[in-house]
Amino acid sequence: MKIDLSTWGRTQHYEIFRNYVQPQYCVTFELDITHFLEMVRKQT
Repeated sequence: MKIDLSTWGRTQHYEIFRNYVQPQYCVTFELDITHFLEMVRKQT
């Protein structure tokens, strides 16, 4: 399957990132570490 860059909706994104040496992405999320902290504090 070939992508036609002249009609593809994400061409602009492709053009921005295509020459990056190491393309990357980030993912963030909330994490409840309450129990983990209790365990760590007991061990120190």
